[in-house]
Amino acid sequence: MFRLKQREMFESDESSIRFEQSHAKILHTRLLEESLHTLSDNRNGSGVRTDVMDWVNSESEEAFSFVVCCKLVGVDPEKMRDRIKYLQNKWNKEEVDG
Repeated sequence: MFRLKQREMFESDESSIRFEQSHAKILHTRLLEESLHTLSDNRNGSGVRTDVMDWVNSESEEAFSFVVCCKLVGVDPEKMRDRIKYLQNKWNKEEVDG
């Protein structure tokens, strides 16, 4: 991962910025990973988890929607939803069992 100095970010000419498909795939993959991590971490409040599940259950096909993220990384959105629900049940049981 690279970091730009704040000055470089705002002074760059938009025509010189190249955003390749591989970069988009990395962002979409990372968003899916972070969402799963958020759901699995019991330190996150129920409101945060609810927001993530609302995103997961959305049928939107906007740029960074769950459906688009799954498709870009080669995962069937419905299968991923099923897997998330399975894992969520498992995490909830572990949380209760302590």
